[in-house]
Amino acid sequence: MEYTLKLPISKKTEYLIQMLNPVMGNLTDKEIEILVVIADKQISIINKDTRTDVRMFLNMDKFNFNNYIKKLVTKKVLQQVDRLTLKVNPWILHILKHDSINLSFV
Repeated sequence: MEYTLKLPISKKTEYLIQMLNPVMGNLTDKEIEILVVIADKQISIINKDTRTDVRMFLNMDKFNFNNYIKKLVTKKVLQQVDRLTLKVNPWILHILKHDSINLSFV
């Protein structure tokens, strides 16, 4: 059985992340918000400059933002590339680049 859900384009990323949230480690609302901004800005590598860009966009202070980034690394949403660089989990990027998703309930 197939159901078609119409999602507004502006909220597509947020809705997809919320649907996948139980699989991604039950992200908090702020973690989802950070991931949505990263995905919408098409950031795949997170370094000092992109961290500042996302943090300023969300109007967060440096210490609070870094705590949320640490939680996203712990939940394997972000992966460590080297000491100063992170990347978004390729599985998440793969799902978010599609315009539609088919979910099967077993």
